[in-house]
Amino acid sequence: LPFSGESPSIIAKGLIEKRIADLQHDFDGQFQANLEKGHFSPVQTDSILLHYNTFRNYQSYYRNEYEFTNGIHNVRFKKNVEPALDIDLDALSPANSYKFNSPQIYLSIYTATKSNQVIEYVYVNTQPVSYDIMHETNVGDNEYLVTANFTNNIRYWIVALQYPSAPGMPKKYQVQIQGLLPVEEFRIRKEGPDWVLATTRF
Repeated sequence: LPFSGESPSIIAKGLIEKRIADLQHDFDGQFQANLEKGHFSPVQTDSILLHYNTFRNYQSYYRNEYEFTNGIHNVRFKKNVEPALDIDLDALSPANSYKFNSPQIYLSIYTATKSNQVIEYVYVNTQPVSYDIMHETNVGDNEYLVTANFTNNIRYWIVALQYPSAPGMPKKYQVQIQGLLPVEEFRIRKEGPDWVLATTRF
């Protein structure tokens, strides 16, 4: 992106907004491909709650699996995802729409390769990402570290409820969260005539 003669703040805003748009485009494209294949149908919260509560009440030992991606870094396991996103995963469920405001909700029910039933649902955040630049530090010639915090940073909440494939096997609650971290640090620098987002530190 060319930002000839503009201030570092203007440069940073342009690059951050491009990152937000590119990331949203990627996540939307992945999900749209599944929609076009007929894998998901739009539903209301009540439908998800019915499946969610039935799964929770199913008598079996269980395994929880969590993963977050911001398009650059992947974070796995509850103990790492919670501090990365600064959230309490146990406090989020379909009952509170995972704290999304007016989400779009989709459901898919299918049989896995081991003949066990899988309930998969997706909550899509319809509210736009907003951000504030918190810090901006010059670290070299035409190079800056910029820290920004984000609101509505989580864009997709994808859950798979997997019933046991055989007696004695666990049921699985698998969660994939897609979006931005609540706070991200960017290194931006000038390469030729353009300013670029060089790295993002987790």
